[in-house]
Amino acid sequence: MHTAAIGQMRADEPRNRVVTISSDRTVRIWQLPSLRLIRVLRLPQEGSIEGLPAGLAISPDGRTIAVGGWTGVTWAKTASIYLYDSATGRMIRRIDGLADVISALDWSPDGRFLAVGMGGRSGVKVLDTGSWQPIAHDDQYQDSVSFLHFSAQGWLAASAADGAVRLYDTRHALVSRQSVGISTLLGGVRFSPDGKLLALGIIDKPIAVVLKVPTLELATLRQVPDAQQKGLCCIAWARDGSALFVNGEYEGSGPTPLYRFGNRGLGAPQTLPVGNQRFTNMLPVADGGMLFATSTPSLTLIDARSKVVSTLGTVVGDFRDGQQKLLVSADARGISMPMARFGEQPRSFLVSDLELPPLKASLLSPRTADTRFALEGFTPGAASGKAARVNGKALQIHHGDQVNAHAISHDGSNLFVGTTWHLLKLNRDANVIWRQNFSSEVRAVNASANGKWVVITLADGTARWLRQSDGQEVLAFFPHNNDRDWLAWRPDGYYASSEEGDQFVGWHVNRGLDQEPDFYRAVQFERTFYRPDLLRSALDDAQKTTAKGASALEQELQRIAPARLTIEDTQTRINAKGRVEISVKITAQSRTLPMQQLSVYVNGISVTPTNQRALAGDARMRFERTLTVESDRAQNAIRVEVDHGQSLGLVEAFADFAGEVPKQPAPRGRLIVLAIGINKFVNIAEREMDLEFAAEDARDFSEALQRSAQGLFSSVKAVLLNDFTDVKPDQVEIRKALPVLQDAGPDDTVILFLASHGYSDGAGNYYFMTRDGRLEDARRVANSPNIANNVASLMEGSEFFEALRKTAGRRIVVVDTCRARGIQGTLDTHSLRKRSAASSFAFLVAAKGNEESQEYKKGGHGLFTYALLESLKPPADANRDGVVSLSEAFAHLEPIVQQFRLPQKMQTPQLIAPDALVGQPLASVARTPK
Repeated sequence: MHTAAIGQMRADEPRNRVVTISSDRTVRIWQLPSLRLIRVLRLPQEGSIEGLPAGLAISPDGRTIAVGGWTGVTWAKTASIYLYDSATGRMIRRIDGLADVISALDWSPDGRFLAVGMGGRSGVKVLDTGSWQPIAHDDQYQDSVSFLHFSAQGWLAASAADGAVRLYDTRHALVSRQSVGISTLLGGVRFSPDGKLLALGIIDKPIAVVLKVPTLELATLRQVPDAQQKGLCCIAWARDGSALFVNGEYEGSGPTPLYRFGNRGLGAPQTLPVGNQRFTNMLPVADGGMLFATSTPSLTLIDARSKVVSTLGTVVGDFRDGQQKLLVSADARGISMPMARFGEQPRSFLVSDLELPPLKASLLSPRTADTRFALEGFTPGAASGKAARVNGKALQIHHGDQVNAHAISHDGSNLFVGTTWHLLKLNRDANVIWRQNFSSEVRAVNASANGKWVVITLADGTARWLRQSDGQEVLAFFPHNNDRDWLAWRPDGYYASSEEGDQFVGWHVNRGLDQEPDFYRAVQFERTFYRPDLLRSALDDAQKTTAKGASALEQELQRIAPARLTIEDTQTRINAKGRVEISVKITAQSRTLPMQQLSVYVNGISVTPTNQRALAGDARMRFERTLTVESDRAQNAIRVEVDHGQSLGLVEAFADFAGEVPKQPAPRGRLIVLAIGINKFVNIAEREMDLEFAAEDARDFSEALQRSAQGLFSSVKAVLLNDFTDVKPDQVEIRKALPVLQDAGPDDTVILFLASHGYSDGAGNYYFMTRDGRLEDARRVANSPNIANNVASLMEGSEFFEALRKTAGRRIVVVDTCRARGIQGTLDTHSLRKRSAASSFAFLVAAKGNEESQEYKKGGHGLFTYALLESLKPPADANRDGVVSLSEAFAHLEPIVQQFRLPQKMQTPQLIAPDALVGQPLASVARTPK
């Protein structure tokens, strides 16, 4: 979802899609009616306003998207319109030289013309889409154009902030100009489908106007009964013209009303309580439905009976009322921020622990009053920036900027002011000491009691830590609205996150005005930048990290930038096997590092066999290929990855088969199991290092899968390495065994089981104790902040992950390893889960990182493995379908572990699994009679 208010929306009717723009400076394409996100287009941007879109149009064939606003003005000093190919996301042209900021766009229904509304007094231009030259221009405007709309018959209407509506004929000649009189704040303007009426919204009054075409005489005024309805800016006709829908600014606390006037807009108003936030736009869709957007942001689709079909809510916290509820500990290591309106649903974060616990530390509200600061016009939303004064002196902010929040330092010496675009530090003389600009509104401000930090929240859903001394940002935090995912990062690019948090945040990199920008998700650099140890000390290392900061990050991103991938086209058909066959045409261009491996995912499952992944010769720098994959679904999410070793190139697309998919059983792939378990370590004399049941755990788990997999898989291939097998689990033999996993195809399932000792260094790098591992190496790992690639006798976790990354099919990792007694350090299971999520594995681990994996002598196994073996039996089949899935197994084993663990020691099994693997079958069991 967008991370800021949604503005204009346009329909791509040939594909039943809709396109939206937002203040987050992206264009997004959605599939209807599911509201599935198809593609994100990004605008070149800089600072607090460059790249902010206001106008949107789409060609009638849906192939070309035009967007403009404050676009190019910062660099070219004139405005530009960016044209994008909707299928590939490429910027295909820039139309420059427009006199002022672009405020509105619309494409004629025959595709021949693009109407452009501009700010100031620049008026309206009509461009010929063959030559992109202006063929008509009306500059007789006294203020900015508000909205443009072509009728189905080719007439053009414009509303403007000078209070007038204008009507142009098919030759773009002015036919009528009508001053509305009610207000100068005119909103949307829309022709009825037959072109005989023109509906106009009013921004600051609860009135909509319906005018006759072509005279612009008044047909009717439409008013609503609710006194708390302050405006009706947004307006739309039903597709068949049978009803008129209006909405706008509402000050009530209940559901935000959407009003429907039947009888071609002439009937009595019907109130539809379908939202609880400010509407920003509406769009009629097929079958009489309506799609509306909100400032939250969110999207909701209703059908012709005004029933909600689907809705897509915000992913960011709503910080609008959060000024007094942004709480900060004295040292700023702990914060609490509300995620919902009116300061509700607080979410806490502890920097030193990288956790989201209920904070026990004392948290302080912002100091907003002090006798040494006399503040005027500081009520949020009450006045523009010109009215705000500090100790009698006007606040030094831009015209139109507005104070949203403020805090006073605990020693009373400074004032921190958050506005629409900036954070300022002022002294008692009201002089600005420093000013930082942001691409999103400042919502709340709090200054830490130790005088070092000022913490703010922004409308984009993030919190930021800045030094009070110079305003330099040292840390940022994004909590996803799903109450689970988060990401924290430093200016030099290093980050920590929840298991999937780095899917949601990334870096925008401009490539000039004439090319679409790059956007890198943090997960693409997980192997380079995921450093939880550096985030825990972010506030301690602030001087060092900000000294390097963004410039160092930019250089590093350029050095290890992944390939630029484009899916040029997708084609679907039913093949001879009755499956959906998808052809994916892709181009890839390396920028720095050569490309090593190419892989494709279909609906979250890796489908490229190991022997088809390697890239060689010229293809390591550039290639064009058409890849063919299969699916059993009509709707398919396609993801293509190119591995560079240090970074990962990726691109995603959506392939939809319009016909009916034959109903047939899904193909039964093979099950491939590699199980490794070690009790005794031949190079370690200390017998307390020995384990009692790890070898038995690996053996019995492997055998249990072979028994229970009957009927689920076409065959089972199991490789076991433990103390009792002829081939022992020494380091060299484990490495020899790993390629067995890579024999898998797209329909196969691969399970890797590990039971031994496990250790993590301070950076979260995991090491597995092999049978011939050495004690001194284990101690070096446990005592090192970051010992990557420097432990001779242990297996680094990345070796297992790399083997699995190159494997097709459904991939599951099961880890029952523990830290040996007498060795200090931790087993960082969070980092293990995180790296599994980044690789789209399912990951099942015996305990949290600060807990021990216990033995269970009565069961003859490690406690976790005992519970896991029990979960492959009939009682775990919760839905009684004869199959135990991964999620059912975990739900069954977790209470068993809690039942038999030692009372004084916690052990909490963990499961992280992508959606595609949650229901993955593990065992076939006899059905229990009802």
